[in-house]
Order: sequence, then structure tokens, then C-alpha cells
Amino acid sequence: MTDPITAPSHPLRLGVSACLLGRPVRYDGQLRSFPSVISLLTQPLELVEICPEWELGLGVPRAAIDLHYRRDGSIEVVRRDPPKPLTECFARWWHHRQAAFVQAPLDGLILKARSPSCDPSGRVPVLLAPPGTTAPGVFFAAYRDAFPHTPSITEEGIADERTRDAFMAEARQRWRHRVGMAPPA
Repeated sequence: MTDPITAPSHPLRLGVSACLLGRPVRYDGQLRSFPSVISLLTQPLELVEICPEWELGLGVPRAAIDLHYRRDGSIEVVRRDPPKPLTECFARWWHHRQAAFVQAPLDGLILKARSPSCDPSGRVPVLLAPPGTTAPGVFFAAYRDAFPHTPSITEEGIADERTRDAFMAEARQRWRHRVGMAPPA
């Protein structure tokens, strides 16, 4: 049997925040690549770059975005300076992106910590909310709702060997399920 990680026709597919791969997509135009993110992953992989803000066409550089608390308890995405609600734009983008993920599923996500778009840890401050209110990034929240069993990690988590190994074990298990192999005994 072919090793599942090196099977060329069905590689392990990881979605990765494009900024972590050194792409100039950050709001401020700065490069903040984390070469360790990829160098620490020793298996051959198919990396799927993700940057919701850039994919929305917000440009680089651009005004930063924030998460705002709404009276109904929901979260709104708002561009700073000048303020502009972007929640509906994100929803339309997600509708199309989600369809692509259904067609070509991901086995895991490596996302930028503290990003209002991507953070999977729930540590993004929410403005106009009770003190200390935080949330995950809006892309991650939508992804998690649609694909709840996909493992995720940040660039900070991947630097820790135990956390990275646990993430990769979950991603490999998801891969096995995706390609129709039984989980390891």
C-alpha cells in the first residue's frame, strides 16, 4: 500500500494563511513570512493559500479591519478609516470559497494568529463589546461551522513540537477519511 502522505495523486491538503507563506497580502503591505511554518512540516503537501481580505479585493496596503459587536450579539466585520461594514462582502466571498472547499476539501488549516479574518484561537478583540470580549477570525468561524472536523493551528502552535505533531496526526486522519482509507489501527 502507498504511504498516504506521499501518495502523489492525493496529497495531504493544507489551507495556509498566505501571509505566513511570505505573500505580500497583509493590510500594511509588510512581509511577515514564517518559513518555519512550512519547514517544520516534513511531509510533501499541497498548500492552498488563503487570504480572505486580499481575495475580497481590498488591496494592499489597505485599512485594517476590526470585529465589532452588534446589539443582537452577532459580530460585524468593519474596515477602519474610513469605517465601512464588510460583513456582507465576507458572506458573499465565503459562499463562493465554501463551494471550492466542498469540491477540493482541506485536511487542515494553518492560520495567522490574532488575524480578524483567520485566527482560529478566538483571541481577536471585539470592539464595542463588553470588556474582554474576543472571537475567532471571521473566515475561521465560517469554515469551522461548515467543516467542523478540520484541524487548525496557528504559526505559534506549529512552532511547538507536541502541538504540531498532534495537528499533523489529525490532518493525516482526515486525509485518510477523505481518500477512503480506514483510520490507522
